[in-house]
Amino acid sequence: TYIGGTGDDSAAGIAVDSAGNAYVTGYTASTDFPTVNPLQASNHGGAHGDDAFVAKVSPASAPIVAFSASAINFGNQVVNTASLEQSVTLTNTGDGQLNISSITATGDFALAPAATSCPYSDGSVAPQSNCAINVTFSPITTGPLTGVLTITDNSNGVAGSTQTVTLSGTGTAPVVGLSPPLSFSPQ
Repeated sequence: TYIGGTGDDSAAGIAVDSAGNAYVTGYTASTDFPTVNPLQASNHGGAHGDDAFVAKVSPASAPIVAFSASAINFGNQVVNTASLEQSVTLTNTGDGQLNISSITATGDFALAPAATSCPYSDGSVAPQSNCAINVTFSPITTGPLTGVLTITDNSNGVAGSTQTVTLSGTGTAPVVGLSPPLSFSPQ
């Protein structure tokens, strides 16, 4: 970021607050030093002497992604059957619009669209808003299985950023039983 006018400008000190705002102090001899709500109506600069300044430089607005959980465990699920939906909440805690390019699930896990779902492709989430990412687990083999929920967006102002949530579950064999028990008479 550039601060200054066409004259001789000099920074004398800088400090940063907890929100990331930088405060720069110094002097300017520029009559065109940029101001917003100045204490005096015009800059004197030049032949009239230098003017002191304090400038606040704020970080650019950017979306920031936060999840309600970093992992979803579906537990045991019978092979070739679908689990109940589980969800993770995505919150845009930033002050810029979050643009989602895509949301995908790998392995034996699938996205389950719902009324409160995040846009799974080419959508957005407003600042300080949230949405749900709903997932189901449909194992096709037995044993522990894993997958990844991947969100591609512009988090922290970087297009193409990816965030992930770990998915896990265990595929189990169906239980076969006879009811009522059969009894055979001797012949």
